[in-house]
Amino acid sequence: MLTPLIIIILLSYATFTRSMGEEIKKSIQQSINYEVDKLEVYYSVLTELTNNIVNYEELWRLLEKQDSIAKDDDSAVTVNKLDISESLRILKNSRNDVMDIGLFTKSGGVFHSVLYDYNPGSIFLKESKLLQSSWYQDFNNHGLVRGIYRSSEDRMVFLSRINNPRTFTDFYGTLIYELDIKFFDQIFQENANQYQSSIYLFNEQDELIYSKGDAIASQKLQVIRSSDIAAMAKNSNKYLVVSKHSHSTNWSTYEVVPYKTMMKDANSLRNTSFLLVLVSYFAAVCVTFFLGHQVVRPLKKLMIAMRQLGSGFQGITMKVNGPVEVQEITKRFNTMELQIGRLITNVVEEQQKVREADLSALQAQIHPHFLYNTLNLIVFLARKNKVNEIQSLTGSLIEFLQNSLKTNRFVDTIANELRMIEHYVLLHQHRAEGKVSLFIEADLDLLGIHIPKFILQPLVENAIFHGIYPKDGHGSIRIVVQRIGNLCEIRVIDDGVGLNSQLIPEPHKGLGMKNVRQRFLNYFSEGNSGMDVASKPGIGTVIVLFFQITQLGQVVMKDEDRTDRG
Repeated sequence: MLTPLIIIILLSYATFTRSMGEEIKKSIQQSINYEVDKLEVYYSVLTELTNNIVNYEELWRLLEKQDSIAKDDDSAVTVNKLDISESLRILKNSRNDVMDIGLFTKSGGVFHSVLYDYNPGSIFLKESKLLQSSWYQDFNNHGLVRGIYRSSEDRMVFLSRINNPRTFTDFYGTLIYELDIKFFDQIFQENANQYQSSIYLFNEQDELIYSKGDAIASQKLQVIRSSDIAAMAKNSNKYLVVSKHSHSTNWSTYEVVPYKTMMKDANSLRNTSFLLVLVSYFAAVCVTFFLGHQVVRPLKKLMIAMRQLGSGFQGITMKVNGPVEVQEITKRFNTMELQIGRLITNVVEEQQKVREADLSALQAQIHPHFLYNTLNLIVFLARKNKVNEIQSLTGSLIEFLQNSLKTNRFVDTIANELRMIEHYVLLHQHRAEGKVSLFIEADLDLLGIHIPKFILQPLVENAIFHGIYPKDGHGSIRIVVQRIGNLCEIRVIDDGVGLNSQLIPEPHKGLGMKNVRQRFLNYFSEGNSGMDVASKPGIGTVIVLFFQITQLGQVVMKDEDRTDRG
């Protein structure tokens, strides 16, 4: 018993370690999702700043004035250019992370806000080099609307192509925001410090624009672009790589976390667990002996008794011994066993009474007028000396009554049910002078299947009395028994006067039909059986009974009904 205890503890540690690893992965994923969300918000802020610049009326008035000033009027050009720079400076001061704003017009004009603010490292101080920079050329060559690049060690640039707000569609120039790299440090600082991870940010051209740490070469990260989580190794050190691609900015963010940092707490727990295992091992030596003798043995016997009770055994009585708690459980078990036995006996008796009442109700449905009319018909035929008709009619009546009076069976085969229907209809044919015809189509392999007794007679009786007799002229009833998949389907079809509605949710309002429906659903397994009624006035009525059967032709029925067959 001690060895399994140690194994369980070790397995629990392994499970806990895996669980902790999964939780850490989820935490890192949530963190990187949060970081990407902040980048998307920052992207939308820069986009909104672009919209503000485009909608800044004073700035566009100055830009239009700049285009209209004569080229040789240097003084006017300079003054207006200073006014444009002042407008850009006002817009720049609305964002602390924006170090400078520049505008390159399609006509060759260059404007920026550094004329008023001291910014020695600004890219706009060397306009010629800016226009020849790789990132500016890449932005124009790819025809991008917006893009972000790394311009220097401590700065990034965000470019946005704008149109003339007067004409909307005419390209006017390119806005360039010079951004402080410290803002991106703030976005990624918390997660990087928590797990000592390295951060990599790629733009839409898969160019590295920001990195913090150097756990993995940035080129190797491109191979896991399609996966959110991947494992990599470098110099025998294992790393977890979590990536997130933003569809709004089209930027990709990677976070590389060392496994040893992730599992630092798990390793500490491992050492503590081993110490606890040793202590528990020696403590269990003393406890196991006591529990094995006083508690475990009585509980095992009680468990075996419960399994036997669950398998159907009755009359099980446990000896009351052991600790007080075990004695109380044993007493409760003995009481429960007695109550279950009584309940089972009561349920069986109640079910038997219900079945007997159902069959008695069906047998009582043989209407006295039907017997009276049938006997009158026999007397009438006797007076006319129609011996053959009398013999046929009397034989059918006798066999029908014999089958009705058998109370020792609650189920019968489909073949016997159809045979009784033939006798029943034959009696009506003599009474109605051939007004009713019966046609039966049945698959031979289904005739031996058992169904509730007298389940079809009420259906045929309703078809005759409520469908064919009210009709002028001859009528027919067709019974079809066929297999559809794993279902046995029995259809009772008449061409009588029909019902007032096309679909009856509760088949008919008569007691006979309700009795048939209830007995049918009680006998067969729920969910695998049913009764449907469809009718059209003047055309006829179709009643469908269906239930599940196996490939061997056995019926899928409720457990308490299995003892009623045959």
